[in-house]
Amino acid sequence: LELFWKQADSTTPFLSDSWVRAIAASPNKNEIAAITQKGRLKIWTLNEADNWIPQPRKDLVVKTRGAHALLYSPDGRSIAVGGSDPVVNIYDAESLRVVKSFPAPKSVSTAIQFSSDGKLFAIGDRNGVVHIWDFEKEELLQELVLEEEGSNVGRRVRAIAFNKDDSLVAVGGDLSEIPVYSTETGALRARLTTEFENSNSRAPSGQGKIFSMTFFSLNGANDLLASGDSLNRVLVWNVGTKNEQKGVNKKSVCQGYEHTGTVATIIFVEHPEGQFLLSAGFDTTINRWKLRRNQ
Repeated sequence: LELFWKQADSTTPFLSDSWVRAIAASPNKNEIAAITQKGRLKIWTLNEADNWIPQPRKDLVVKTRGAHALLYSPDGRSIAVGGSDPVVNIYDAESLRVVKSFPAPKSVSTAIQFSSDGKLFAIGDRNGVVHIWDFEKEELLQELVLEEEGSNVGRRVRAIAFNKDDSLVAVGGDLSEIPVYSTETGALRARLTTEFENSNSRAPSGQGKIFSMTFFSLNGANDLLASGDSLNRVLVWNVGTKNEQKGVNKKSVCQGYEHTGTVATIIFVEHPEGQFLLSAGFDTTINRWKLRRNQ
């Protein structure tokens, strides 16, 4: 990782009026947005003419109470903001006016995610329900309930991930498994189990909460899913294809235990040197994991 910009003094435009709850980058990477603890949405532009030093563009108080979720749409034209209100507001990225509002009818929003083509918009709530909307038509398509196998008790949704062709959606939260659903029918396609026997001395025991997830593939292979959890683990599953047997239980194919705190975020990076997972969390470290096909 190469540090290309650093906060230098009190005139640096990235300084905020309070601590930051969430950040997001526009798809073309020329804008950075942040939500602060005081409910302000701040946007900076990044361009070569300014030597990539961020320049403030917009600063306003959002209409969402307790805003903590922030996301650009894949086309960069919209910004989604979720929080303590049972609604997620969609802002026009240029004017920052609210252009749409999606309700989370049963609770406050705890996770939001767009499909890769921007046609679907998912909202997870603290009662364990994921609401999948047609973003353009503002039509509710599916309601998926995060439930443990053999139990009808829903749990808080903390992370949502769509695969590359948007045929599958994975839901992570306060369970010992990650259910994967068909976006077309809502049918359960797989249960990814997070509890397993492992001789690694650093492997913690107990039930972890899933804080982050990302789908990826290696050289066109089947869909793989990586997660970060509250047991300090990075886990990877071979999810397979949407045509596999419904509801099949799958164990992780590889695990990482280098973190000493909750793994709060994980992303997949393709680089000339190879394909990597980057994970970061409460232990203040960022780890780079090199991926090999035979894993």
